Amino acid sequence: MHPALSDNETAKAIMDDLSKNGVDPSVTFMLLVDRYASAGDLPRLLHLIETWKKSDLRIDLYPYLAAMNLLTKTSKIKLARGLYADVKQQRLKPSLALINSYVEILCQGGALEEAARTVEEDVHEGNEEVVMSYNILISHFLRLRYLTEAQETLKRLETRSRPNVVTYNTFISSFAKQGEMDSAVSTFQEMKRRQIEPSVVSYSVLIVGFAKRMQFDKALEFFEEMLSASIQPDSIVYSAMIDVFAKTGNLAR
Repeated sequence: MHPALSDNETAKAIMDDLSKNGVDPSVTFMLLVDRYASAGDLPRLLHLIETWKKSDLRIDLYPYLAAMNLLTKTSKIKLARGLYADVKQQRLKPSLALINSYVEILCQGGALEEAARTVEEDVHEGNEEVVMSYNILISHFLRLRYLTEAQETLKRLETRSRPNVVTYNTFISSFAKQGEMDSAVSTFQEMKRRQIEPSVVSYSVLIVGFAKRMQFDKALEFFEEMLSASIQPDSIVYSAMIDVFAKTGNLAR
């Protein structure tokens, strides 16, 4: 068995060592990628990519995806830009997973326009696949209360695919958090008109929103509609409804 890695060992030394023992360098490389990615060791993973680029091994997208996923936890936007540019320089086609991780990092760093440009230029998949990319943008726009930009992003999404329940839940949640329950309900109704089935999250946001604003009749209305739709309430809904029944003197219900 190969000895445990130490801080002084380089990726090249490990690969050379295992190669001498008959281990395919490509296999060694991927094992190291997995090891560093699992350990969250971004510096070693980046060094490994640089070592790999100088080797004769076939260029592959996987190490870049592993590194980009780690970067989503650090918001190091400069490093992410460098990695993404490197992918294109290596003439690799960015996968949707890689693009979405990159878009998330850009959004975390406040570069929302650049993130939107990346989605428009680089996301070529259709149907359900493309929705996730736009949902990331919409979520960050709404988090910053950029409603106009979020609505424009929704329109661009609709030219390429069909919004899903996550898209609408993001809008509903944003409206509810701002106390705009009329807008939250109208968005909920629009989703239903478009034959997009509400989820437990859809109802939960509305029920909790109305309960917090002491509009117990509306909370009860959506709770009963949820049950009629055969959607199982979660702990958040049950907690809100216990509060509703307690405050309306119907706890026995």
